[in-house]
Amino acid sequence: MSSSSSSNADQQAGGRAGPSTAPRNHGPVIVDSATYKLTPIEESNDEDPDVAGAVEALEQITLREVGNGYIVDTPLAIANLVDSLVGLPTTPPSLYLDIEGVSLGRHGSISIIQLLVLPTNLTYLIDIHTLHSAAFTTAGATGRTLQSILEDASIPKVFFDVRNDSDALYSHFSISLAGIHDIQLMELATRPRSKKFLHGLARCITSDLSLGAYEKRQWVERKDRGKRLFAPEMGGSYEVFNERPMGEDIALYSTLNTMPGDSKTGVHIRIAVYKSEPLDYQKFRHVALWFAFDNGADKVVIHITGPNQGYKIEVRENYDPAGSRLFQKWVEVGWTKTNLTKSQLVAFVSRTPIDNVSRGFNCQMWVGEALKVLAQGGYIEQAEYLGAVDTMIDITMEAKDEP
Repeated sequence: MSSSSSSNADQQAGGRAGPSTAPRNHGPVIVDSATYKLTPIEESNDEDPDVAGAVEALEQITLREVGNGYIVDTPLAIANLVDSLVGLPTTPPSLYLDIEGVSLGRHGSISIIQLLVLPTNLTYLIDIHTLHSAAFTTAGATGRTLQSILEDASIPKVFFDVRNDSDALYSHFSISLAGIHDIQLMELATRPRSKKFLHGLARCITSDLSLGAYEKRQWVERKDRGKRLFAPEMGGSYEVFNERPMGEDIALYSTLNTMPGDSKTGVHIRIAVYKSEPLDYQKFRHVALWFAFDNGADKVVIHITGPNQGYKIEVRENYDPAGSRLFQKWVEVGWTKTNLTKSQLVAFVSRTPIDNVSRGFNCQMWVGEALKVLAQGGYIEQAEYLGAVDTMIDITMEAKDEP
């Protein structure tokens, strides 16, 4: 397709739609990509074996979730994680880290490294107590290791008070951190008030972070609950960080250092449909999934972007599709039947396969696949999925047919 045919709607939303077709075998109608005629197909209550197989395969490689994080405790999991960290955006930084351990520093030990990957909003708990040096030396398919990423000055890594973390990594694993952004120092440098003392994480969270009163209170309560498990003055022990399997409360405490306020809530789901310009043809219209959490604070758009046969997942937080001048209409899907955290939702939807082999695959098909996976996972009703796909097709066909 020539560049002159590209859709500005898709560029604004982050990608290009490509030829418009409905998800294959995903409801009472399909759209023929050549004629754009609605063709009835027989409805079936049976699962699509291809999609079911893909979901099953993905579940087999899915990391175990504890708290709001995903446990990385095998060399294979480390290799896969490292591969996913290659080529991430650097502005803003993509990697946010914190470390927990027993007497963290040169005289203690490292138990867990928490890693938030901002583009996917997923937090990983890397089990150093179990993996030891293999956590840092196991290479992925790209040849990179976690150590090489930590020591790469061109890859920014964000910490809050990196002093003990850096001391422990160097003393125990000979890792020399580079490319570090220390938020504690950044807060001190930009603070308009007295700069005599450094502020701790809890004070920065409650004073400076844009969280609602409920979210701040919830963060503090969860942090205090975790602290009671390890703080000796509160009857705890630092050895709790080395207990395996990792407990829910200590895992939740650990993830709060990199992802405050991520709690389970109900989720409202819609499809955003964009028109295109200068030619608003059916096959150029872009669609994206929009999720709003009932805590009132979190909104996430998930869609595929890029050229045909080169699509990638994109996650955009706190983005309102209706604010785009190319926004056309909403398609109502419904509310999830069970509560989810933002991380859980992003992880689940991001499992939806992308077919970069077929030239006929596009954003509309991916949205249909994602809704089907949500329905098969029990998060939405089958009727909601089918109805939303039908309405999405109707709205895309309101545009002109290409001559």
